[in-house]
Amino acid sequence: ASKWNILGTNDASFNDGTGIGTNAVAAASLATSAITLGYAQITSNFTTTSASYTALTGLSQSVTIPSGTRRVLIHVFISELSTNIAANPYVSIWDGTVGSGTQLSQGGYYSPAGGAQTPMNVFANITSPSPGAKTYNAGAKTNGGTLTAAASATAPAFIWVGVL
Repeated sequence: ASKWNILGTNDASFNDGTGIGTNAVAAASLATSAITLGYAQITSNFTTTSASYTALTGLSQSVTIPSGTRRVLIHVFISELSTNIAANPYVSIWDGTVGSGTQLSQGGYYSPAGGAQTPMNVFANITSPSPGAKTYNAGAKTNGGTLTAAASATAPAFIWVGVL
């Protein structure tokens, strides 16, 4: 009975999380939604000839950042990024609308010949994020020719938003 009384005394701290030690819960014990806030993918190619960032259609994710979140990680992946001429293709991550929101990150490379392809991983790391609703978007641009972000059912391009 005395152990039940101790448990009852500590009930409030377990309810609000203050009675659980930092890093005391193993990742395998967390629900998927405790780590992944949102995910979107495309399974068909995206192309653009724009020299300014344009929204990478379908790679947008609205999420709600929980209070107390210490870090948000955003990952955009494209299995094959290319241009049809020697040029520089770029992929970016935005908080809000592509082109007018806040650019968080970008990745790019020099394609020395038309058709050269490379996988593209772009990450944005947000420390001490404000809780509430956010929309994160991927953008793309090129300084010449046509940029192609390849995507298929077996190799989708995606945006993933999670907490760490």
